[in-house]
Amino acid sequence: MRRPAGRPVGQPGPVKPFSPGEPVATQGFSLPLSRWRRRPESDPALGFAFYPQAAGDLVAKCPEKAAPLLHLPLPEEPPRLLLRPPFYCSPDQAEGLPRGEQLRPLLAALRHAGGHGEWHLFDGSWQLTLQLPEPGRRPEAILQAILRQLALPVASLTPPPDSIAIRHLMAQLPERLGTSGHQEGWLAALAGGSAEDAQWVARQLSLITAPVNPPMPAPAPCRRGVERLVYPGGDTALLVFIPLPDGASLAALRLLAQHCEPLFFQRLRVEQQIGYVVSCRYQRVADRDGLLMALQSPDRRAGNCCAVVKTFCASWPPWMRRPSDRYSSAWPLRSAPAGRQRRGRCPPCVRSMVYQS
Repeated sequence: MRRPAGRPVGQPGPVKPFSPGEPVATQGFSLPLSRWRRRPESDPALGFAFYPQAAGDLVAKCPEKAAPLLHLPLPEEPPRLLLRPPFYCSPDQAEGLPRGEQLRPLLAALRHAGGHGEWHLFDGSWQLTLQLPEPGRRPEAILQAILRQLALPVASLTPPPDSIAIRHLMAQLPERLGTSGHQEGWLAALAGGSAEDAQWVARQLSLITAPVNPPMPAPAPCRRGVERLVYPGGDTALLVFIPLPDGASLAALRLLAQHCEPLFFQRLRVEQQIGYVVSCRYQRVADRDGLLMALQSPDRRAGNCCAVVKTFCASWPPWMRRPSDRYSSAWPLRSAPAGRQRRGRCPPCVRSMVYQS
């Protein structure tokens, strides 16, 4: 059988002409056609702008007065300014987080000027660290805008819970330790830089409406008791904080923590296999030094976790109890329904927090 005369096999048929702008249906899409033009070999320069742009035009003032400033000279170190609220008066997370969002555009402007800034938590207390650029590039307007921003109110922002129970419990501990009210003012210190740098920074600090380096408040008493909180996960977490008593030796506390750390891990993690988070260490939280014990278990209840910590503290030898019974006394803990907050008997100044699913 002969193939009829016509187009050879595999040869495409004639191309149908299309007009520019006419739509073509292909693979389920309707695409408009246009004439092809050769693209230039190099694109025109793009006007990039750094994010964020909310700093705006800043105008610097020329302050004549100077605020009290602690200066720690460090040879060949750039000037670094530290600002923080007074002791025992640090804001909680609901206020600290939006404060960071408020400062973010100005800290970005400081970075573009050759400096660096960070608003962050340090040992449970919020603080602002500003590394200033070289003396010839002093950003007066940016620094003054940052200082004015510290006096503005912020809207409260509730942070979401951490996915790990013990981390979320640690974040809750600083604000649940304090009992003192809010004190106006800021503590300021300059590390590094010359005496001329310190004088310049002190004049800028005089623009703060709140007191700078006010008198040191008396040590605030630590809130005590046992508090139970509900956590959406399935684990149980326990946090016990024993603050250093007034007049006690910090060196003795750190030696005690160093002695207890391996014993706590060996007994509760290796031998009893309580959970995957077992820690006993020295910790400074919200301007208070103390001994911190942390547990997180997937299968132990809150009462059982408290009981094993009580047993561990009761096993301390007499020489460890002698400095203060507040270190070694264990406390009875009765069971309570999940979600109910209750203060139980505990030794003076001991703060315990439990997450129970």
